[in-house]
Amino acid sequence: LAQREWPVELVVCADATLLTNRAAMLGLPLTLRPYSPNSPAQPQTAGTLTLLPVALRAPVTAGQLAVENGHYVVETLARACDGCLNGE
Repeated sequence: LAQREWPVELVVCADATLLTNRAAMLGLPLTLRPYSPNSPAQPQTAGTLTLLPVALRAPVTAGQLAVENGHYVVETLARACDGCLNGE
């Protein structure tokens, strides 16, 4: 998703460290821009994501389930749904 251009702004609800670490593991460029609901949406450029930060509850290791982060997953989905319902 982040590695191509999009004519719309993609807002990702996630932990910033998680995203940057995974991009680095994969050898992919990634720049995170802060999400601002009051700023006009801008087309997404390749290698960039707009981030609405949601903090992980516990450290993660790629490929290993971290049950402690179950609430984090629900929180990211709830925040994304709230944003859609509120017209963000």
